[in-house]
This record gives sequence, C-alpha cells and structure tokens, in this order.
Amino acid sequence: MRILVAEDDGAIRSLLSTWLGTMGHEAILAADGLEGILIFNEQKPDLVITDCWMPNVNGGTLTHHVKGQDQNIPVIMLTGFSERFTRAEAERLGANEYLQKPVDLAHLKQVIDMYDRYYSTIPPTPIL
Repeated sequence: MRILVAEDDGAIRSLLSTWLGTMGHEAILAADGLEGILIFNEQKPDLVITDCWMPNVNGGTLTHHVKGQDQNIPVIMLTGFSERFTRAEAERLGANEYLQKPVDLAHLKQVIDMYDRYYSTIPPTPIL
C-alpha cells in the first residue's frame, strides 16, 4: 500500500516511514497538514495516517479533505492530546480510526492490514 504519513514530529515521521517499509508499504511523508493535502492531491495514496495537531493545517482539515475527495480512502488519526481533539470530532470528520500516542505498533499493524485486505477487494475509483 502507498500510505501518506502526515506528522510534524520528525522522529515519529521517520519511525513510521521505516516501520511501514519493513512491512512492504511505501510511505509518502508530509511534515504538516498543508503538505499532506498537496501530496494527497498529487499522489492519491491508498491510506492516510495523520497527526491531529500540526502547524499550518491540522489533521482534521486533512481528513476532511481526503474524505471529500474519496470516501473509500481510510484515514487513521493519531493524537497525543485526546482532550483537545476528541474521538467524536475525528469520526465527524470521517476518520476511520483514532489512536492515542504513543501508538501501539502491533495494533496499528492490525488496523493497516485490515484496511489493506478490505480495500484491495474494491475496484479503484475512476479519475474523471
């Protein structure tokens, strides 16, 4: 899968990139939500992992943009500040998953694998 990782913390972004690569996924990296939107528009990833709180454009806005373009692309939101961005808010914006930091990588792997299996059975959305 091609996975967009939008995360302003460089260490977490690098860790996720390396970790996803070991599982055979291609990580496409963005340092904030605005860069995430631009990369999403250009590269149309299969799945998005985004931090909730980032400079310029937050993960909620990125999620809303992704879902406005293609409802079938799963979005996993990560947060270290659950009191500032709630699960209900994430769901309202269309996030498929909402995970607390520090992220349990074994659980994240299960989530990614689930979407990989499910969405690999759906024909791609035609680009008009």
